Amino acid sequence: MKTAVNLIGFQIIWWLMILYHDRYIAIALILLIGHLLSIRDQRCEAMTLLGIGLIGTITDSILTAFGLFIFPADNALTILPVPLWLIVLWFGFAATLRHSMKYLSGKRWLAAVFGGIGGPLSYMAGERFDAVAFGFSTPVVLIVLCIIWALLLPLAFMLISSIETRLASVKIFHGEA
Repeated sequence: MKTAVNLIGFQIIWWLMILYHDRYIAIALILLIGHLLSIRDQRCEAMTLLGIGLIGTITDSILTAFGLFIFPADNALTILPVPLWLIVLWFGFAATLRHSMKYLSGKRWLAAVFGGIGGPLSYMAGERFDAVAFGFSTPVVLIVLCIIWALLLPLAFMLISSIETRLASVKIFHGEA
């Protein structure tokens, strides 16, 4: 049940950000805060959201700087080369990794295949809904995204594993075992 709620929450965030951009960021942030509050290990979840959110934002910022992505001028809240709604979308995606996408953890090849297919399809859908334009031909953009996402998703799970291991060894109170 928690997996379904997590997946539905991300889908709500994805659609709100893709269709309405900055207009519903507050709702997306409320969903993300609710997600974080519902997690038992909030430290690990917060570090995951922060780490993956930043990696995704930096990745898309680099791709935008190189002209792969062009964002519509109606994005009033642009931070870095990417709009704020895209940053929020990355944090929403990060919230799925330890939950509805956990089945990919430890399966690097499967994560690479899933990332190499799912990542580019998500951007292509965003392009079809006019959330982003491609600065190069669609095949070129999809090939670049396929390579990036085939690397990015397994690396995300490796980062999460590292975060979980490090935080498991951190003791906040002297009485923790």
